[in-house]
Amino acid sequence: MNLSSTATKKRVALASFEFEGNDFSPKVAGRKNFGLYAVGKEILKSISGHPLAVTGGLEVLQAAPEIEIVPILVAHGGSGGTVEEDFYHRTTNAILTGIRAKGPFDGVFLALHGAMITNHARDPEGELMAAVRQIVGEAAFIAASLDLHAHVTKRTVDAADILVGYANYPHDDAYGTGKRAAILLRDSLLGRVLPVMSMKRRRLLVPIPGSSTLDPEAPLYQIKAVSRSLELGAVLSTSYFTVQPWLDDDEAGCVALAITDNAPALADEVAEKISRLMWDLREKFELPLVAVDEAVATAMKAPVKPVILADAADCVGGGATGDTAFVLEALLRLARNSRCALSLVDPLVASEAFAAGVGATLSSTIGYRLDGRHGQPIPFTAEVVSLHDGKFVYASGPAGGVEADMGPTAVLKAGEILIVVTTNGTYEYGDEQFSSVGIDVKRFDIVVLKNGMNFRNILHHGMTWMLVDGIGSTSPKLATLPWKNRATPFWPRDKLLARDEH
Repeated sequence: MNLSSTATKKRVALASFEFEGNDFSPKVAGRKNFGLYAVGKEILKSISGHPLAVTGGLEVLQAAPEIEIVPILVAHGGSGGTVEEDFYHRTTNAILTGIRAKGPFDGVFLALHGAMITNHARDPEGELMAAVRQIVGEAAFIAASLDLHAHVTKRTVDAADILVGYANYPHDDAYGTGKRAAILLRDSLLGRVLPVMSMKRRRLLVPIPGSSTLDPEAPLYQIKAVSRSLELGAVLSTSYFTVQPWLDDDEAGCVALAITDNAPALADEVAEKISRLMWDLREKFELPLVAVDEAVATAMKAPVKPVILADAADCVGGGATGDTAFVLEALLRLARNSRCALSLVDPLVASEAFAAGVGATLSSTIGYRLDGRHGQPIPFTAEVVSLHDGKFVYASGPAGGVEADMGPTAVLKAGEILIVVTTNGTYEYGDEQFSSVGIDVKRFDIVVLKNGMNFRNILHHGMTWMLVDGIGSTSPKLATLPWKNRATPFWPRDKLLARDEH
């Protein structure tokens, strides 16, 4: 590895290509789904002040006088099914061509998600990392920040020197994770450390809703605490990846990763300890699901409002279409006179509302248009309350500062129920979608979020929430999904696996 004198500045290429895939989603993402896309020096302005992983990495490297940064390309998308083949190849080729043309480099900093998929590649990030390694050579250091739900493969680990994952869920530490990865890259370039990685994988998938790091009783909170306690002495970094669970890939599973300062046996020991803890706590990740009618009835009686109903099975942030209407149907039937707020993706209804105009009464059907596998559009009658362009900027989280576009968006009112009907699905981090159309969720009795985790960002003291037993491409019921490529036994589908899988 490169441990030469720092008399000459170390040159570091910086790039980002972030997107989360889902094999059960019919969605295909292209350029329009990437709210941030910048090339060369325009990157510096585009990401400045935004709490992104690539921003954290850039700021650390900028602060080191011994390092020269060469920005290549930054592309930040959300979640969906697959990435469009042509867009994927154009973007990766632009990154690789830029690194090749502007080299040689002593280091490379990459901000990736880690769970992207395309029709041709099950491991696009590993493919990209291996290609970068081929260009820069074995002497250069390659560091990458990754999402907590990254599908970390042997190919990625073999190609990289430093991999650092988000520690928190809900994700509020993308920026900090970028900084952590860049600090290790800086110290490696300057000869202060020699990073050695070890990865341990388990045949284990865990449901997203049970993966919070906010609750001291939650399993991932405990895993985080143990992982942080192990970062002593020669242990430079620990990461735990609970993987995007909707990847129909026989190799995908929970991963523990440790980086030490030239201590491979210690890296193995630490990674194994974290991996074993993930396996031992696996059953605690499963949370109870509540039938929708029961959830609505319970919410209406709750003493503290609003009550959050988490429709986790149709989570746009996990790749789903956001158009299932079974919760709306229950609200229209059981809670029409209660103050309720929810959003739903339906381009046809949004266009009908714009054609009708504010104040008009609209009678139509809604839901299930983008993914009709889960139901048929339901009838409704509502007043068109307001119309919007659908644009907003994320205040925080892994997309903090990035502009999102819901497309033409209408707020409809059926009884006391407000329905935010969008043209495009967007990742829910907090209440940005609601606040962007003038809805203050604190003033409602029931608020529905199509998310299994980030609704926690709007909880306040005394509020309750329920995980609705729903349908969609992000179902928490992992054992019952229509797997095609998972031939190897894994938990929770194959719960007869031995308690210690090894």
